[in-house]
Amino acid sequence: MYSRNKPDVKQLLAYLPIIKAKDDTQKKSEEHKNIVRRTFHKSLKFLLSPLYNEDNGIELELNNRILWCIPRISMIISDWPEACTFSLTYKSTQSNHPCHFCLVSKENLSNINLNSNQIEPRSHKNMKLHYKNNTEKNVSIEKVRNFFWNVPDINIYAATVPDRMHHLDLDLFHYQLNFTKALILE
Repeated sequence: MYSRNKPDVKQLLAYLPIIKAKDDTQKKSEEHKNIVRRTFHKSLKFLLSPLYNEDNGIELELNNRILWCIPRISMIISDWPEACTFSLTYKSTQSNHPCHFCLVSKENLSNINLNSNQIEPRSHKNMKLHYKNNTEKNVSIEKVRNFFWNVPDINIYAATVPDRMHHLDLDLFHYQLNFTKALILE
């Protein structure tokens, strides 16, 4: 349960480049932010593409037996800003669609009376269409091509899941309980 911080459970896969700005003005510029986003996704492409080449697999030793495996990513554990980085959705709670998972407007995020046909999930198909049609601002995605759109068998919008650390260790779960309690009392 608490093994994530032990040295024997960690493996360095790669160093991701960090693009530094010369000053705060450059750091806040849209050009610099887009360079950072593109660099991150190109780095992911370089790092993860071998996993998605069907000819490439790995030999995994398990119980003194060698197994041939083709690894896949099933989820990415992250907090909200990290999920936005992977999905290339806006990192602002003030954006029109601040959720990296669906296209519910910011005005309706706290509406508990929404039914399932009023919630449109994000998908590669609908996000690529907005990207292609230059309407990405309408759905709060960055104007950067997302590496995960070309990865088979993963929907990056559904695959980014909240990390227990951020909900329990950072005491966010307490706020979720209080919010739910207030809704029930209403």
